[in-house]
Amino acid sequence: MNVWGRGSKTARAKKSTRIAFGWNALKGMARGAGIAARAIGSSLGPQASTVLLERVSGRILTKDGATIARELSLNDPLLQLGAAIIIDACLRVNKDVGDGTTTTAVIANGIIQEGAKAIVSSQNPVGLVQEIRDACTVVLSKAQDMALPIGTKSLIQRVAMIASNGDRDIADALATASIQIGKLGNIQVTGGESTEPITLELKSGISLKGCTSPYFLEAPTERVLDGALVAVVPKMLSDVKDVLRILEEASKFPENPCLIVSKEISGGALATLSMNDRNIPKDNGPRLRCAPLFRVGDRPYREESMKDIAALSGALYVDSHAGYDHKEFKAEWFGSVRKATLGLNKFVLEGYPDKQPFIMERLQRLQQEIEASLHPYDTDRLKERMAMLQGGLALVKVGGTTDTEIKERRARVEDAIHALDAALRGGVLPGGGVAYLRLSQALEETPEGQTVGGKVLAKALKVPILRLLLNAGVEPQSTIDKLRSCADSWVGWDLFGHTARDFGGAPEIVDPYLVVKHVIGSAVSAATTLLAADAAITRVR
Repeated sequence: MNVWGRGSKTARAKKSTRIAFGWNALKGMARGAGIAARAIGSSLGPQASTVLLERVSGRILTKDGATIARELSLNDPLLQLGAAIIIDACLRVNKDVGDGTTTTAVIANGIIQEGAKAIVSSQNPVGLVQEIRDACTVVLSKAQDMALPIGTKSLIQRVAMIASNGDRDIADALATASIQIGKLGNIQVTGGESTEPITLELKSGISLKGCTSPYFLEAPTERVLDGALVAVVPKMLSDVKDVLRILEEASKFPENPCLIVSKEISGGALATLSMNDRNIPKDNGPRLRCAPLFRVGDRPYREESMKDIAALSGALYVDSHAGYDHKEFKAEWFGSVRKATLGLNKFVLEGYPDKQPFIMERLQRLQQEIEASLHPYDTDRLKERMAMLQGGLALVKVGGTTDTEIKERRARVEDAIHALDAALRGGVLPGGGVAYLRLSQALEETPEGQTVGGKVLAKALKVPILRLLLNAGVEPQSTIDKLRSCADSWVGWDLFGHTARDFGGAPEIVDPYLVVKHVIGSAVSAATTLLAADAAITRVR
């Protein structure tokens, strides 16, 4: 049915809309969902096929479900509406946990196809949707009970390898990074500077942009201050009086150099620091070693970065708005760092263990800012600062010979990082589709699993392992029957060993619990949204 605007020129200029009702609407949207799930699901598993995408910027070969989902667009508006339901669910999971997009697509489509069959058999859509959602609540509770904590490097490595489609270089780098930086650390992906597929750089302490004068560098490019006192003064220091009291107090600790952190240091203040740093007293006493550090961090975050330094060193943030006058500086306002490495445009500060109370207080503040943040860029910067305060920042540099290769590998690295984060936070379940199969079995044994909606969800949860086996060229039904008969819930089918084995034993095959949780929740949400619709209104293209 086409509905055209009438009357005014504006109305006549509007595009027409097409309205489909009841079974016609459901059938068209279910078909579109099936097409989308087929395209995305072809990349499921370590032995799955790749998908070749054509873009304006060029062709790309990928096995990343989120990348495939973003490129999907069907000509028929009704089919596209159904496909969009699947795509939105995939991208929501990718945003929340960074992994599980392909599994979300196949489970959501499984619910839609089985639900459509139930509806055409005169099942009430509203009642069916409620039964599916009730069954989902039971399944998520069972999943949480099944989850086991993650701790060993080998298990961390397996999580990364599975999420990166079996890339050992990625898995080894991320496992090493995770162990070094800890659960609260931060792993970032950057472009590589060579053709090496993966290189790893670990940083300790605060590492930021920051300026110092070349007059304070002992080597051509850097200077190291061991056991430095730290004064944090968020002001423009230009007069001799701005630094004189700080230097007087620092002279009481002749064995320790002094690092003054401020917005800017220039004029007489800079000259005074340079004179004290270079000159040896006439009585041959100890030289007052000192150095300035200013323009710290990126421009919008400079004051916040100075507060991070104050927390790392245990220094007082000498803010005049809080009633502190830097011209009356007191020795107890100093903080200290184990090591300060200064360059012309960057620096690294490594703290002492006894400063943890100051750091933890600062971390709590940053976490509150993350929860209140509305912009992804700001959130990423806050997380980066948290990681540096904890002494845990790893840079994974992705290289290659072509842009297409680098983009594809980078997408898999990002998936693996998100999967690792989810596994470390929530524990793991058996991978290879086994968790979903066991949850299907557990659901069948509950009252919710005996309803029509419960049976729809139970059948859909078997689709991931079915698709994994098909993609690997394995006969699915007999294999699934063998696994269902095993009492051990961690027994799965090894696609490389071609045998059933304990996925909790080395080499482990696991899925992060948080990924499984978001996959099932998003798949159910998307599928029930489509099944509950009695009409579909689309624009004619």
